[in-house]
Amino acid sequence: MNLLPADLIFTRSASLLGSAIRWFERSSGEEQSWTNHTAGIGTSDNVVEAQTSVISTPFNTWKEGEQFQVWRTSDLDDAGRIEIAQYAESHLGHEYGYAKLIPHALDGLIAKVTGGNVYLFRRMLFLKNYDICSWLWAFGYHVRGLDFGASPRFVTPDDQHDYVVSHPEKWERIC
Repeated sequence: MNLLPADLIFTRSASLLGSAIRWFERSSGEEQSWTNHTAGIGTSDNVVEAQTSVISTPFNTWKEGEQFQVWRTSDLDDAGRIEIAQYAESHLGHEYGYAKLIPHALDGLIAKVTGGNVYLFRRMLFLKNYDICSWLWAFGYHVRGLDFGASPRFVTPDDQHDYVVSHPEKWERIC
């Protein structure tokens, strides 16, 4: 597989946490959310992702046992891909922003009641040094003027996945 820097990876975990994240993320009218985690390709074919901290793992090691999709946008040239990958890699070692999951979950609950995507509690999120998986790559793409239909502070892995799937003129699933 020919991976490029800034290719996005969406994973689906069978764990209890993965299932809970997908339940809270599920958009109104969506039967189920496919993904619960966003990662991406760094400058050297490594997977860069926010776990307990932001880490980098060789793709061939990382992919074992993972259920994943890789997506690529046509909106980037080589320099843009490198800039986004370097942005993500500049966060290596940053601690995970566990507290950010609470506002995401609260907005998810409100969305289930109102039937629409709600950005009430996520508006309070501002600490960029504590990454969550969707922030890491949403802010990376944002530095190149590319967003996933909402502010990078608000998007979830499901929002990102829904966006790339619904924009086939700009995004292609390569795996």
